[in-house]
Amino acid sequence: MIDTKCASKFLFKCFICGILFLQNPRAQAKDLIGGASNVANQATPPTPTIQQGMHLQCQLVAESRLNRKHGIMGGNVSTKSNKAIFQFDVVNGRLILAGKDAIDRLRVISNAPGESAFFIENNAFGNKALWSFHRVEAGLIVAVKQASIRDLGVSDVRILSTAANCAVTGGTGLAVTE
Repeated sequence: MIDTKCASKFLFKCFICGILFLQNPRAQAKDLIGGASNVANQATPPTPTIQQGMHLQCQLVAESRLNRKHGIMGGNVSTKSNKAIFQFDVVNGRLILAGKDAIDRLRVISNAPGESAFFIENNAFGNKALWSFHRVEAGLIVAVKQASIRDLGVSDVRILSTAANCAVTGGTGLAVTE
């Protein structure tokens, strides 16, 4: 049989917590047993992955090249020993590859707070590449570029994927939206 005194205490505590939650849903109520709330578990509001005023210093980590010629798939995956370094900057609200011409400006597809960011690059060869940026931790983003190039042959295609670790500095908290 249920102890009515314990049940009424429990319901009273739930009622008080509900009132506190409705008054301020972001505030954490004190522990029902009498302890303090755990501030370390409080979630921070999500921020956009790519922000205004950001600078990304990236180092190539790995690449893969897949080729399909005359119906036969081939290719390789490598972790380069001469890990190339490149940079991204946000200039006038646009993400660009630093040191490149205006053609290497990236156009945002998605950059919602708390999620990965996706950009399209129109490269100098007339092809498009998809860049995805994934926040690993504060100050570190992983960038992945995927491009496919269709050669003159009907069944010939080349797919290039590269991955890089990017050290991040700056950022105002406002998403790049252009």
